[in-house]
Amino acid sequence: MTDLHGTIAMSVTETGKHRVVNAAIARAKQEWECTVDALPQLVCVLDGNRNIVRANRAIETWSLGKVREVQGRAVHRLLHPECDGHGCVLAGKLDAAWTELLRDGASNFEVHDTLLLRVLNVTLRRMSSGALDETRASTHLAVIVLSDITELHNIQADLQRMNDELESRIEARTRELHASPGRAVDALRPADDGAGGRAQTHRAGAARQHRAVIERDQILPRTCGGDDPWEGRRCTAAAPHDHDYARTGDGRVDSFHRDESASLDAR
Repeated sequence: MTDLHGTIAMSVTETGKHRVVNAAIARAKQEWECTVDALPQLVCVLDGNRNIVRANRAIETWSLGKVREVQGRAVHRLLHPECDGHGCVLAGKLDAAWTELLRDGASNFEVHDTLLLRVLNVTLRRMSSGALDETRASTHLAVIVLSDITELHNIQADLQRMNDELESRIEARTRELHASPGRAVDALRPADDGAGGRAQTHRAGAARQHRAVIERDQILPRTCGGDDPWEGRRCTAAAPHDHDYARTGDGRVDSFHRDESASLDAR
């Protein structure tokens, strides 16, 4: 009797463990399905006949049908329900990708689908590292992921268009400058206006005045008479710019305005 009670207790314990394990598996399966359903990409599990075994809810987001209604369909039939496949670019690419999957274990391609009005990035990968058994229809052979990259493709096309326009404008401007070298020099010369222009004009005027002082220093001794026309008197010769000149103790010639000279004499 004791052994029977022990066996029953052990059986109850094992049953409880199995229930806990099964509940954990069910919970993990539900969490994984919710995760895959939240993806914006269309994800499908395929069997050995290339038919859909499972699919996420992106099927409904893409307006391709209900999740529970797509099992057993081929991917091409799901995307192009009215297309027979003859001359279809998508059908041809899917066939080539399946052949590559069986050979290499993975495949990827992009296609501009004119029926869906989408640019698709399609990836196929086998689900296990073991040998692929294409003859068993029930085998979960591969997973296919379809991403809608239409917006990214449009952005890249806009950037390329703007880049081409910029290069065309640069080439046109370069040809124009080569055809008119004078205009190229003018384009590189800074504008002579504003504070910079006024400062440049002031410097040029000061330089001209300095040259006039030096020329006057060379001319006045010959025109004023005497051994040293600067000694004890001012020269009466006309000075440019209404300035007078006087020699300093170190022999330099300084200029000052007549009005200032008069004020000094008055002192």
